[in-house]
Amino acid sequence: MAKNKERNVTETSKVSLTDKITKFTQDNGPKLAVALIIFAALGLSFVGYGKYKAHKELKIESELYSFRAEMETLQKNEPDSMDKEAKSEAKNPINKEARFEDIESVAKKFEAAIMNNKSSAAATTSAIELAGTYTKFKKFDLAKNLLSKISPSSEVLSSLVSNQLATVLFELGEFENAIKALDKVIKSDKHSFLHPDALLKKGLSYYKMGQNEKALASFEQVSEEFTGKSSAETADKYIRVLKFKAKSSSSN
Repeated sequence: MAKNKERNVTETSKVSLTDKITKFTQDNGPKLAVALIIFAALGLSFVGYGKYKAHKELKIESELYSFRAEMETLQKNEPDSMDKEAKSEAKNPINKEARFEDIESVAKKFEAAIMNNKSSAAATTSAIELAGTYTKFKKFDLAKNLLSKISPSSEVLSSLVSNQLATVLFELGEFENAIKALDKVIKSDKHSFLHPDALLKKGLSYYKMGQNEKALASFEQVSEEFTGKSSAETADKYIRVLKFKAKSSSSN
C-alpha cells in the first residue's frame, strides 16, 4: 500500500514537471524563437567576421605585395643607361648610398601603405622587410622610425619587430635601447627560436658598452644553451676574447 502511494506521488511529480515544461514552452514560444534566432545570428556573425578579417588581410597583402615586388625588381635590375664604370661602382658595397635613390620613391609609397594598415599582420611583416632594406642601405633612422610606429597584431610578430628593431638600434649605437628590445624577445618563452640570436646581440651590446662581465654572461648562456648553432660558435669566439682580456688585465 505504502509502495503504491509512493509510486503515485513520483508519477504525479513527473506529470507535474512535464506539464510545467509544456506550459512554459507554450507561454514563451515567441520569446524562445527570438532567442534562438539571436543565438544563430550571433554564431553566423562570428563566422562572418572571421571570413571578413581573412578577406581584408588578403586584400592588404595583395596591395603591399605590389610595392614589395617593384622594390625587388628595382634592386635586381640596373638602369640601362648606366655605363660600364657606373655599373661597376653600383655593384661596389661602398656605393650603396647612391643606389638607394633608385628605390626611394617606391619605398616611401610602400611605407605609406604599411602605415595605413599598421595593425594588420601583412603590414607588420612588410614593415620588417622594408626595415631590412633600409638597414641594407644604412638608412638606420628610417628603419627605426618605421618599426617604432608599427602595431603588431600578435605576440610572435611583436617579438620579430623587437628583434629587428634591436638590430637597427645596435647599428645606431643605442646599445641600452637595443638591450631593452632584446629583453622583450628573450622573456617570451613561446618564441625560443629567436633566443640564440637575441642573446648574442645582447652580449654584443654589452661588449660595445664595455660591460664585459655582463657580455660574458650573455655569451656563455648562448654557448651553453644553444650548442652547435652559429650563434653559439660566434659567442665562443667572444668568450675566448673576453677571457684573454681578463687574464691580460690581471697579469699587468
